[in-house]
Amino acid sequence: MVPFAISVVDIKLWDVLCKKADKPLWRMAGGTNDRCQVYAGVLI
Repeated sequence: MVPFAISVVDIKLWDVLCKKADKPLWRMAGGTNDRCQVYAGVLI
């Protein structure tokens, strides 16, 4: 139960931080592109 509670707090903190900065999570986490390669190298 404790790991679940920690996860909820972590997600909420990221949500608040992203909304305050007006940026998506992938950009706040250091991403440079909103696309990623998946199985068999297909871009989505």
